[in-house]
Amino acid sequence: LNPFYNNSTNWWKEVYQVAKVWNANIQASGGSEGVQYMVGAGYYNEEGIALGSGFKRISVLSNLTAQPADRLRLDSRLSLAYSDRSRGGRTSGGGLGGKKVEGISADPTSESSLYPGNGYVREEFMEALNSVEEKNQSYSARYNLRMEYEFIKNLRLSVSGSVDYNQQNQNHFEPSTMDRDQHYSFSKGTITRSISLLNENLLNYDFSIRGNHNFALLLGLSFQKDQDFTNQGHGKNGPSDYVHYVGDGWGSNGLNFDDQGNVSSAYYYS
Repeated sequence: LNPFYNNSTNWWKEVYQVAKVWNANIQASGGSEGVQYMVGAGYYNEEGIALGSGFKRISVLSNLTAQPADRLRLDSRLSLAYSDRSRGGRTSGGGLGGKKVEGISADPTSESSLYPGNGYVREEFMEALNSVEEKNQSYSARYNLRMEYEFIKNLRLSVSGSVDYNQQNQNHFEPSTMDRDQHYSFSKGTITRSISLLNENLLNYDFSIRGNHNFALLLGLSFQKDQDFTNQGHGKNGPSDYVHYVGDGWGSNGLNFDDQGNVSSAYYYS
């Protein structure tokens, strides 16, 4: 008869939601005999049927083809993209301002409906979990330029170069209420970058003998360079739960204490 347990919980509603998807694209193309272009932009926003699994993306794409001379052709391609899987904030649906947790983790097919899904305990529990914030943003930029020149009939030189840049910024923050022992807030940040450079050079010659025997000669040389960078670290015991990034004021003079009273550093970065 305890009202805390006197309910019939619909676990499907506690775990899943009716989610919306917004997908908008715009594109323009045209040009003349010597120049052709295509420009497009897209916006994608998915709330996600699993609570707190939203995703947002904004992208821009452009293609340009030019033939400034009879034997010369230029092709360029540029793409930019920004995506956001952040969690934490006041609005639902994920992405910018999306909550970290909006439902209780459960298996609706096996969880007993006699277990409570509502009440003040649930509200306090979910409020603590939703105070965990995570920023997760990605940026990417890709550019490719290709030039093809025909010296004589069927003898062509193709030179192309491309650069691919990707960066991901993540910061995970837990308030002091999540630490039952020391009541220390916790923040962890990671920045990863990757850069790829590629150059390809191809010399191609096609010819035939008496129209029955076809030959193709191809010489190629390519260069590729990849670089990866990672900068990460974490800190404890921030000045307040409103300060989510590690800096001045974190830790007791830059120190923390474990359960046994041992002193340890408040910061770790690599």
